[in-house]
Amino acid sequence: DLVLVGKRGEPDPHGPTVGSTASKLLRKCPSAVWAVHPESLPPPRTLLASTDLTPVGAKVLQRAAQVATLAGAKLHVVHALQLSMAAQLGADDSPDDFERREHARASDVIRADLRALDYSAEVDLHVGVTSPSHAVLACAERIQPDLVVMGTVSRGGIPGLLLGNTAERLLPRLTASLLTLKPSDFVTPVVFSD
Repeated sequence: DLVLVGKRGEPDPHGPTVGSTASKLLRKCPSAVWAVHPESLPPPRTLLASTDLTPVGAKVLQRAAQVATLAGAKLHVVHALQLSMAAQLGADDSPDDFERREHARASDVIRADLRALDYSAEVDLHVGVTSPSHAVLACAERIQPDLVVMGTVSRGGIPGLLLGNTAERLLPRLTASLLTLKPSDFVTPVVFSD
């Protein structure tokens, strides 16, 4: 159900090092992977969950809420609004009103997902118009979480192919531990023989 692996202590602003065991596990392991920062002392006191409002994002909220409850930790949730130019141009209102409406919609979806989990503790939401990588990094710099929880993105049926894997790009840049969850259609490229 869960693989724990150590991660390098110092963030690398240039991205993953070729051959990094944690990076390979994020990409290929069929189960959740928790890359533990060497200076991280359990239990986590502050969690940051990154959701894209997809089923994987809902799974991230569920696991983050479980860990926060078990650890008595403060939960923060970050979401990056990615507003296409076509959507903005097709909107009947001003760009600012459109952004406010989408921000409110995302916040409502996140709060509804948390209510469905019976998670009643206070949650700080961080929703902004930016890339997912930038949203997570900026929020992590501000709140200094002990653990970041996020999903990986895959194309079903193609073993191990991760598209837009924000988690893998962020792994070497975060000073926190990272828990990643796979989508239900993830197919591992690793073949086990008897």
